[in-house]
Amino acid sequence: MIAIICIYLSDITWIPYFDSIGSIIIGIMLAFVAFFLIMENKNYLIGKSIEIDLKDEIIEFLESHELIDKVLNFKSQMLDNNNFVIKCEIEFNGSALTKELNRNSMFEKEYDNVKDDYSEFVKFCSYYANLVPRVMGQKINLIEKEIKEEFPKVKYIDLEIN
Repeated sequence: MIAIICIYLSDITWIPYFDSIGSIIIGIMLAFVAFFLIMENKNYLIGKSIEIDLKDEIIEFLESHELIDKVLNFKSQMLDNNNFVIKCEIEFNGSALTKELNRNSMFEKEYDNVKDDYSEFVKFCSYYANLVPRVMGQKINLIEKEIKEEFPKVKYIDLEIN
């Protein structure tokens, strides 16, 4: 509209300065738009992190889980409009994990089989050592699902064991 008005004024008045003034006004407007876009997109390019309150809520949610003792090294990044990815390291609660593994009284049942035979005890320990990472992986998947349900803005979660 500015260009049309300024060209029209130049044409009817025979004063070419109106066209020049219109070009300058359009240039200034483009500079303001460019500055605005730079400021808006800078956060996306650099990587805007999650709001502090939401971060604290997520950490509190994680640390309130019986299997998690502590949340370490929490990182987040904005994916798009109010959708985030989070990555953090967690420390598992060994006692709660052992209780989870012994849910079906596995230790009690096996104790009678291994208490008098060292080789059977070693087999049980080996079986138990193989079971721990699998159970931890399953529990991490469940915790990630709970986070997505509780905090819909979080789209991707990467929990790592410290």
